[in-house]
Amino acid sequence: MLRWEILRSKPLRFRSLTGLTLDEFEERFARFLPVWQQQERERLSRPARRRWPGGGRKDRLPLPHQL
Repeated sequence: MLRWEILRSKPLRFRSLTGLTLDEFEERFARFLPVWQQQERERLSRPARRRWPGGGRKDRLPLPHQL
């Protein structure tokens, strides 16, 4: 599995896999993060939710790795 830390240290490999430069990815991630966090808050606070926030399966990878 490729890790963000490894790809970040190899900009040419990162670009060949994603089509983005590191600066472009970080800029898009910075714009994406607040929107994602708001959507997650709304999703976790919906009234018909069966579990309390924090219940259920946990993500194994941090968000930059998932993207």
